[in-house]
Amino acid sequence: MSRAGQVQPHGTRTRYALNGCRCTSCRAAHAAYERDRKAGVRLSVPSGTVRAHLEQLLTDGWGLTELAAHVGYDRSTLRHILSGRRQWTASLTAEDILSVPVSEVAA
Repeated sequence: MSRAGQVQPHGTRTRYALNGCRCTSCRAAHAAYERDRKAGVRLSVPSGTVRAHLEQLLTDGWGLTELAAHVGYDRSTLRHILSGRRQWTASLTAEDILSVPVSEVAA
């Protein structure tokens, strides 16, 4: 999943895929991703847990805009998870969202 309008750092599959970088480290990250994908490593998770966590964060005082900025994703990504439109969420996206403690209210 793309992080809102950002060029990703070198050595990431996102930079390879979305930003078109073909440096050695980005190619290596893409190769590792493809190797894992072909080996059946789960690269996405069901959105239910992430959705419930997002709902709790919003109930606890986070605004969707502030939360999106905090985790580094576009609001539309969070909206799609919340609405149920997205049944699966990329593992890294889920980790980023779930890393925000429920008790941590937007500053």
